[in-house]
Amino acid sequence: MVTPIKKLILIILLPVGFGFYPINSQAQLYVGPVLETQVTTAAFFNQSDKDGYRCNPGPGYRLGFTASKRVKNHFIFDVGLQYAHKQLNIKSVADPLLKIKNNFNYIEIPIMYTLEFREHLGKKKAGISKDYEVFAGAGPVISYWLNSNGTIASSSLKEILISQLAYKAKFNYNEQDPASATDQNGMYVSDANRFQLAARLVLW
Repeated sequence: MVTPIKKLILIILLPVGFGFYPINSQAQLYVGPVLETQVTTAAFFNQSDKDGYRCNPGPGYRLGFTASKRVKNHFIFDVGLQYAHKQLNIKSVADPLLKIKNNFNYIEIPIMYTLEFREHLGKKKAGISKDYEVFAGAGPVISYWLNSNGTIASSSLKEILISQLAYKAKFNYNEQDPASATDQNGMYVSDANRFQLAARLVLW
């Protein structure tokens, strides 16, 4: 049975990809598909975990659709329904062979309130200046944790001639009943908070 590293918390998303926006519908409502790449990293609450582990940024993506409506001249309200894949790569300071690759899958509802403004770059040529549209937005992201899987390698596994071990997250685990952990390749998560809330801030 694979047990999780104490408490791994605070998944941070950095959107670095692109979105396909939008398709004009009716009454100034815009609906279109979204595809974004993202980089995910994590932090630890526990000081011993901070000292003992390092988390390298991992690639991920988000796909789905979004609906946008202009509510005022320069303000846009966006809401979407998306599938998100996130990845974490963890290494140990004490054990150089310890490598944990975690994959997380979510259903997300991002809600964004966006400000649109124009920036002027360069001097006017023939009475014409270059205008660029800039968007800055912020809002909550409501997520549901679908599932998780990954691989783990360590010195102790190598000693028993196992290069790495694959595992899947198992929810609804009762710590008072250890016998319920029957899957040797399961990462058992007790009291999992599968509904999660995060904040998102973007500039593009």
